[in-house]
Amino acid sequence: MAHEGVRIPLKHFIDTFWPMPPGVTEPPLPAENPFSEVTASTLEKDVAEAFCRAVTEKKLTPGMVLCLSPSKPDETSGEADEIPGKSGDNSQDRLKDDKIQVDGAFFRDDDLDIPVPADNRPHYSDQVVAVEFKRADMGNDPFSDGADPIPAAQSRKAVRGQIISYAERVFSEQHRVAFFMFVVVGNMCRITRWDRSGVIFTVSFNYYEKWRLFCKVLWRMSQCSDEQLGRDPTAVRISPRHTLYPVMDSAARPRPEEIDHMEQLFAEGTAPPPNAQFRYVRDLFRKSISNGAPRYALAVPHEGTVRHFLVGNAVFKARGMAGRATRGFVAYDAKTGELVWVKDSWRADYLRVQHEGEILRELNDANVPYVPTVLCYGDLVGQKTVTPVMWDWGKAQSKPAISVAIRKVSSAPSTVDAGTVRSGALQPEDELLPAAQPDFDDDCPLRSHQHTRVVVKEVALPLRRVHTALQLIHAVFHCIFAHQAAAMAPVSRLHRDISGGNIMILPKVQSCGVVWTGLLCDWEMSKKISQELSTPRQPVRSGTIQYMSVALLSWPKRVEISDELESFFHVLLYYAVRYFPSSFNEEEVRSFIDEYFDYFVLKGKRWACGTRKQAVLATNRFTDVHDKPLTFTSPLDRILRHLLKMFHSKYIVQLHEEAIKTKDPQVPAVQFLAAQAPPLDRAFVFMCTPAIASSVGFFARVQQVPDENPVPIITEDDRSWSRYAENHDAILEYLWAAMTTYSWPTIEARDRYVPAGSGDER
Repeated sequence: MAHEGVRIPLKHFIDTFWPMPPGVTEPPLPAENPFSEVTASTLEKDVAEAFCRAVTEKKLTPGMVLCLSPSKPDETSGEADEIPGKSGDNSQDRLKDDKIQVDGAFFRDDDLDIPVPADNRPHYSDQVVAVEFKRADMGNDPFSDGADPIPAAQSRKAVRGQIISYAERVFSEQHRVAFFMFVVVGNMCRITRWDRSGVIFTVSFNYYEKWRLFCKVLWRMSQCSDEQLGRDPTAVRISPRHTLYPVMDSAARPRPEEIDHMEQLFAEGTAPPPNAQFRYVRDLFRKSISNGAPRYALAVPHEGTVRHFLVGNAVFKARGMAGRATRGFVAYDAKTGELVWVKDSWRADYLRVQHEGEILRELNDANVPYVPTVLCYGDLVGQKTVTPVMWDWGKAQSKPAISVAIRKVSSAPSTVDAGTVRSGALQPEDELLPAAQPDFDDDCPLRSHQHTRVVVKEVALPLRRVHTALQLIHAVFHCIFAHQAAAMAPVSRLHRDISGGNIMILPKVQSCGVVWTGLLCDWEMSKKISQELSTPRQPVRSGTIQYMSVALLSWPKRVEISDELESFFHVLLYYAVRYFPSSFNEEEVRSFIDEYFDYFVLKGKRWACGTRKQAVLATNRFTDVHDKPLTFTSPLDRILRHLLKMFHSKYIVQLHEEAIKTKDPQVPAVQFLAAQAPPLDRAFVFMCTPAIASSVGFFARVQQVPDENPVPIITEDDRSWSRYAENHDAILEYLWAAMTTYSWPTIEARDRYVPAGSGDER
């Protein structure tokens, strides 16, 4: 994911975000430079300690204390139980990382519920403003005041990666609209403001020479409210002294009437009621509030009212600083006494992008099965990302303020309400944003986001929790069924983000026992089929790139049902390879997953399909880069080969028809080999654009078709299989037959992905 930045002058930054409190007089400045101990040659540790002494001894931040965390990680963390890892999988990948160690942070010294740390640990869940120290060296400055605000030098990229990780960690463990961080490099300093669109950073200034100005800046910061400093006022922290604290403790206690969620048959006369609760839901809630985890009451506006839900740590946290930044909480509804799922995210804020809550209501009203049941939803008023607004300001000022991308490559997205402010000032961002966001500006590299929450009834399990291959097929089958129902009238909607993270497992009580069903989640990127022919609603194509169809990754086109069905195929392949026995050893599993799902080609400003994924669809063969065949010791083998044949044939026929219409030698289909050419060569090049094909040497294997017969022969078998790839019923009928007639072994799923350079399972 790309993270963008905007550079602005220090004065504009301070006046906008940390304004002078009205009716308040600035305190007198120190008689002499408090930072006199800091010199350009000091080491990082010396810079931090001298800086901290100056702030503390001269009391430059009344109401705040600067605490250093030189070497100790947090003992506890807001570590999620389910955090997306490789290719959207929710395995062992954790935001919690002992190497994520910010040097220091400011804390409130007048908060009775959050004491000032005294253990030299960072306490990410309590920080107000962070400080990162570096020794005096231009290579340690993550940004630049030159023509390129974000330089490409490796040392600077490394520092940027560090501070992005710090910001991501704080956003992960707190409820934030924005986050501020000082980046101190020797005698030089920048102030940064992070939100889910990007980072705003100041021009570098010498705080040693301009110490009077810097003292005023620090004082202004200390006079800001928590809301002005980026904390979300719609998330109220629940301290042990709060009356709701014991309510949450009570809600977390086990209930004897709750049942196990594993698939099982009930003995005659022992069936629980259909609305019986599963034990795992309360277990997740109890874990989320254990070990001193911070607790909050989250407000959710809905149809003119506001409902509140009690939560602890997030159970799900999406990776990355910029973007939707989805977090999921098992929440206690104090009004109903039920445990529900709260999705907190930053949705794309564009005029024609529909709210996910509205979409779920539409699906529920149409009785679409296997989708979440929406309870309430709403945008948090005033909480929009500000970085795109500042980009517009920079553009209007005709200043070189816009940066290139800061990239955090992943393996597998404001303002605050005016409230009670210490100074009595309104939030500065209230004056920055228009009442409504128009269609996007093609020139702006920053995506606009709106903070929102959706509450649904179901608390589901991630797809990686399957125990057998049959359970995997069952879950995918139900989600394809849901996709078909949504695509039909009257809903006529495509999901447009089929991925491993959006196909969930939902245990259900039936008369005979507990069965696991699928649940197709995260409909926020969905779109009416009629809208697919219209202009784009937002500047970036939506979807999870690892699971997108080869066609969508290879050339501009609208999303079709066949693309979505192909995405289901890619999800099935990923989980089959990763969790079930095959002809690949663990090293080969890792290599195949990396090459097929996480390798892309950058073409201009967009990512294009990687060669392994193309090769499998082109050759109709599952092989690794060394041409070793992939086979399974279960019916997964037959199912995957059947589905691959469908989508392979779809591309053969689709591009054949394109070639007939154009007879253009530059069209990929016209690059087919003659009918008598070996099938492997004929298929290997069929869908590669000339640019991609030439870059990987495909054309070296191609014999040009004679001009008088530029279009190869397509068999009736190709056409027949191609039609299956565009038809829900064909795939559903085949999967049903496979589930009910094949002999399924009870081999337990096991994670077979081993990261490079590691001897441990992931």
